[in-house]
Amino acid sequence: MVRPIARNLFNLIFVVDPSEKNSRNLMKIAYSFYVHEIPLRIGLIFALNDSKNVSGLDDSGVAILNLFNFLAVDSSYHEALQTVNEMLDTYRTDECMRTYLGQKTDYDNGRTAGADFLKRAAIGKAPKVLLNGYVLDDSGITGSVAEEVLDLTDISTCKAKTFTEFNQLTSAKKAQCLIEKMKYLRKAEDELTVPLTSWIVADLETEKGHTSWNHHKSDRYL
Repeated sequence: MVRPIARNLFNLIFVVDPSEKNSRNLMKIAYSFYVHEIPLRIGLIFALNDSKNVSGLDDSGVAILNLFNFLAVDSSYHEALQTVNEMLDTYRTDECMRTYLGQKTDYDNGRTAGADFLKRAAIGKAPKVLLNGYVLDDSGITGSVAEEVLDLTDISTCKAKTFTEFNQLTSAKKAQCLIEKMKYLRKAEDELTVPLTSWIVADLETEKGHTSWNHHKSDRYL
């Protein structure tokens, strides 16, 4: 099991079978987290039929994986996920379907990884969601529940340029603006604090000398 590697770094892994409705909802949530720049590292594992006798022409889950891999070749993974979520029908001929979904397709990588992961992790069947290696309860990972419990879609890049615009923002967007403008103190290459030796020559039996000594003791920087 993958343990947390930092207190302020979260890894969210979705184990899905895209042929199932609940898994497709989780895939949409994963993409929504990416679009709204939620501070998470997001992973997607496809748990599918790993039999070599089954191709994308026979199994819809395998077909979606083939399509995802095909789209990711000329774009990015998040763009491929967006297209898959929108269920775009890009197949035009039977020949295209055999190229993308057949048993000898070049876009079949990652098919057995999901099934192997579920077997080794012993966490049951897909869909599953893991946060920093901890498996979330099945009753709390449906699309509707996740939207109710974790409403972070209002967080985006700060666009306020004036104080008036800032006052009109929601609390979540105000917090985002503050985070972006926040300055952190860090140690520079040169020490800005240097030792200082202070000598006081005074006659402590006089009022002036006694005052100078008291002032020296009250200065917390010396």
